Amino acid sequence: MPRAPDSLTLLERTPAPLAAGEGTGRRRLPSLRMAAALMVVVIAVPLFLLAAAAAWELYGAERARAEDGLLASARSIALLVDREFEQARQTLQTLAASDALSRDDLTAFRNEMLGAQQRLDAAAVSLIGLDGRIRATTAWPLDAPRNVSVNPVVLTSLRAAQPTISNLYTSPIFGMSVIGVTIPVTGSAASGQRYLGIGLVLQRGHLLRAIADLPRPADTVALVTDRDHAFVTGEVDDAAAMGRKPPGSLTGRMSGEAGTTQYRNDADGAWYVAAYARAPQSGYWVAVSLPEAALRSAFYGVLTKLALAGAALIGASLLAVGLVAGHIARGMRRLAAPDPPDQRHAHYVRELRDAAERIAAATAERERALAEMQSLFASSPVGVIRADAGGRVTEANDAFLRMVGASRADLERGHVRWDDLTPPEWLPRDEAAIG
Repeated sequence: MPRAPDSLTLLERTPAPLAAGEGTGRRRLPSLRMAAALMVVVIAVPLFLLAAAAAWELYGAERARAEDGLLASARSIALLVDREFEQARQTLQTLAASDALSRDDLTAFRNEMLGAQQRLDAAAVSLIGLDGRIRATTAWPLDAPRNVSVNPVVLTSLRAAQPTISNLYTSPIFGMSVIGVTIPVTGSAASGQRYLGIGLVLQRGHLLRAIADLPRPADTVALVTDRDHAFVTGEVDDAAAMGRKPPGSLTGRMSGEAGTTQYRNDADGAWYVAAYARAPQSGYWVAVSLPEAALRSAFYGVLTKLALAGAALIGASLLAVGLVAGHIARGMRRLAAPDPPDQRHAHYVRELRDAAERIAAATAERERALAEMQSLFASSPVGVIRADAGGRVTEANDAFLRMVGASRADLERGHVRWDDLTPPEWLPRDEAAIG
């Protein structure tokens, strides 16, 4: 375009607005606080999982020790059951060697049976004849005989001259389920064989008290069954459960001499850990159970405490990181501000301090250069203007204003336009050059 002599024009183009949607494809980045919080979570969660795994390992070790304790208790009770049976057998052997029995003095012998009954806390002691019927018993007077036969299984063993510890059976004397211990009786050469054996009916309550007095882990429940797994005695619903069988999920897994297993109780639907052992002499079974929940309660307690401690630690870490990240973010925003950086925030960390110093130095250099350029612009003998593409002159030095005969007030009011100073026939060239 034609310009006034000795003049220089700097054209500025106003940036065109962004088209709809332009620039919206930029990925949204997390804030410094969010990134720091994510870092805390990424570090804390694996640590918590590691601690939980360690707690689980400790729980496994504790569970193994608990199962060992249950198994030791089951074996101890099994030996205790055999000991009770052995005491009964020894007492019956003493009675079998009685002089009163050899003399066939049933009155004196019944008194000896009463003494044995009291010592053993037995339900009854009976003398069995060769015909399998009870000849004398502590259950009724000697002068009131009754036509009562012993259990056929016991009778078979006695006739084979074998001592017997019976399974649970219905007593012909008491009409309820009992356990009998019998031994064969061999008459002396002088008296001949008069009686087949002597039997003793054990009190289940005595056996239960002996079990209860035996030390074992807390919260455990013990029970004793016969060889066919019929309930003999135990610490839960003893009378009601007598003769019944424990859950098949338990008895079906009792094999060998001893072991541990898990089973579900049909009554309450709860899971139990059980140790079982078979008495070596009698063949009776003993089971000692502990609720699964009791075993896991300690682990859940540790896990709960660990979770609470972890949550508190993560919360405190997030708070501290949030405060520090916020302070750093404010310092970074001040670094990006058009004004000089605030050194109070920039000095919080070394990198921000160094950046603030570099920005301050660059700002000072820029201001110095701008000041020099402004001085050259204002004092230049050549007319210099700044104008936009729309024709308006936005800034001009005094040399240019003198050349076109305009005042600075005209410039400020927008009355100085380069398109007015250009001949009409040259405007298309200016527009083509600007475009």
